[in-house]
Amino acid sequence: MEDTDAIIDKLYDVKEAAFSEIHEVRTFRCYRQKKNGGTQAVTVEIKDAGYHLGPDLRYSVLAVSDEGTRAVGNPADTIQHALVLTHWNELDRPTK
Repeated sequence: MEDTDAIIDKLYDVKEAAFSEIHEVRTFRCYRQKKNGGTQAVTVEIKDAGYHLGPDLRYSVLAVSDEGTRAVGNPADTIQHALVLTHWNELDRPTK
């Protein structure tokens, strides 16, 4: 399969679709210990916008627990940086 940038280029080339933003999304199923000691299942999405949004905006992270709590962070130039910028503590917020 072609790399992310090449596929995103081809998607942008489809003028009839009029895409304004495109991301490749990889999904991971994770389990963590909450601050209160319970186990929490979390789905983590790592989004790659390719080079189109600029190098500092390429990667972003969204984490959603089975209870509905969410953690997001600022976009970053690397996956590692995007993971560090994610507000993981938001996953420990009480659910409504």
